[in-house]
Amino acid sequence: MEIPDNKSMGSDEGFNPRKPGDFVADIEALERSARGLAHGVAQAHPGRSLLAHQADWHIRGILYHLRRLVDHYSSFVGEVSSRAEMGTRIIIMYAPCYQRALFEFYALVNLCRISLDNLRNYLRPLFTRRSDQLPNSVRDVLKGDTNCPVYSALVGQQAVDYLLDVRNCLVHYRSFGTSDNALVLKEGVDVPQDLGEDAESFVTSMAKAYFRRVGDNAFSVNVYMPDRIFEDGGTGKLATFTYNQKWGLVPNARTFASVAICSLVRALECLKEIDGPVFEFSAKKQMHK
Repeated sequence: MEIPDNKSMGSDEGFNPRKPGDFVADIEALERSARGLAHGVAQAHPGRSLLAHQADWHIRGILYHLRRLVDHYSSFVGEVSSRAEMGTRIIIMYAPCYQRALFEFYALVNLCRISLDNLRNYLRPLFTRRSDQLPNSVRDVLKGDTNCPVYSALVGQQAVDYLLDVRNCLVHYRSFGTSDNALVLKEGVDVPQDLGEDAESFVTSMAKAYFRRVGDNAFSVNVYMPDRIFEDGGTGKLATFTYNQKWGLVPNARTFASVAICSLVRALECLKEIDGPVFEFSAKKQMHK
């Protein structure tokens, strides 16, 4: 299975929106891609059994959070759609399912980042240098030079950069956090100025919820993420959040999961097929967090 390209970061595939349940097939494909690999590594190289099962644990955890996110998001879509049928342009609703979906997104983003950082541990037997000489952060590894195909597949991937930026933002700068109420706008409608501070706070988080009609009796419900997180040029300053690309929360979660799981699968395949140290790493630039 290949890491999704940049187009996979879109929202609802234009005018043919995907239902949340459609992502179940993507989840099942990811699960199949990893099935039996940890056992295969343990059989081929018993000394690597623990590393293989640790990697497999991360895969299972990512899939767990992705499934739960899709479940809660499906409930949110249903609740928004039932209210949108009344012809309203602004929906303020009690929606604990939306809050729970964001709980799962937090967990998934962090576990995906942790998994990528831990590639250095899983691939330790295959590097000619000691693993503690590899950077702790996957971002710093990708700034260096290596012949390891697991890392090479991550270089230049927009989805990887976006995942790392989102996680950095969530930990150090801004929150996706909301109350158990949600404000959902019809696409093209701005936040009214007279809703008050409490209502306004529902949409000042990084994610914004919208709906639009598709056909006579159906609605597309999307939670959009910012087009970019940080300003260009490595300033470390948050960008002014815009939502022109309409990058959806669930498609992004699927892409993040695919990036991490595909990397873990490749690492397990290398652990199974390669006998001794063959990979090398050299730092190109000064590392920083």
